[in-house]
Amino acid sequence: MKCLLVFAVICVVALAQRQPEEGGAIERLVADEVRALIRATPSITVADCTAKCDAVFGLDVAREEELTDRDCARECRE
Repeated sequence: MKCLLVFAVICVVALAQRQPEEGGAIERLVADEVRALIRATPSITVADCTAKCDAVFGLDVAREEELTDRDCARECRE
């Protein structure tokens, strides 16, 4: 019984250590795209950067589109 309890605790700790996957890959793609935009046009404005980034990530699912819009705006401001 103690072994089962120890195993359960180890599983809970291991699961708690995992990073959430939601948006991770898309956020990296957005960050890479913004870096490329800025590298290609160093004088680009935040508004133009956000618009061009958003145009690249035009998605059909409204929630996903909102997330990429947010990520583009955040990356362009930084």
